[in-house]
Amino acid sequence: EKRMGSAAGEMERELARRATFLGPSLSTHYRSPIIARRGRGTFLFDDAGQPLLDLVNTPASLGHCHEAVTAAAADQMGRLNTNTRYVYPEISDYAEALTATLPANLTVCFFCNSGSEANDLALRMAKQHSKGTGMICVEGAYHGHTAELINVSPYKFDGKGGFPPPATTEKVPLFDPLRGKHRDHPDPGAAYAADVKVALANLKARGVTPAGFICEGLLSTAGYIVPPLGYLAGVYKEVRKEGGVCISDEV
Repeated sequence: EKRMGSAAGEMERELARRATFLGPSLSTHYRSPIIARRGRGTFLFDDAGQPLLDLVNTPASLGHCHEAVTAAAADQMGRLNTNTRYVYPEISDYAEALTATLPANLTVCFFCNSGSEANDLALRMAKQHSKGTGMICVEGAYHGHTAELINVSPYKFDGKGGFPPPATTEKVPLFDPLRGKHRDHPDPGAAYAADVKVALANLKARGVTPAGFICEGLLSTAGYIVPPLGYLAGVYKEVRKEGGVCISDEV
């Protein structure tokens, strides 16, 4: 009981400190939050040492505090940590190793600090290449928290505190196999791809030149929904036909 009372008191203090020093938009997980002390593998540990299976931290793809990762990071930080305008072999080593895992026509890397930064850059590149401004996104998707990305994230602009997207954004239906509009269609991939063709036409009807289409390989915030067979191939064909760029998020 003493331990539980102490833990409850610390939780109250930490929540009060968050409310004082952090923005109110930073929510916490769970109705009864935990104080995480450390992570290891697939587990987080609370102040009592209780292991808690972590199904939330998607960036920790190799598990928390992986020995090889932390050792490599500590070694590099102890020798050199600088920006890309200096010449050093490690950055080229990494780019070469990474591109070796990609299709043959993907040979160039831009290294960014976050998913939001990467997607924001992808939008800039799509608009620069296409000379257009119109973007197509999928219902329920979330691509980042910059202003540009909120405009193509229905999870945000359709949600609490959201706002209507600009005229340069077209939202297409989510390809949900259980609740989607084409769930009973014999070829749902083709049916949902046809919705993107309509979205392209809508942009052009408003005088907006299509710049691209953005979609995750598996929609996470929408419920971990896998695109139906043929969907992305059909969409990419239509978007590229209009001069747009196809952005694959969360690869």
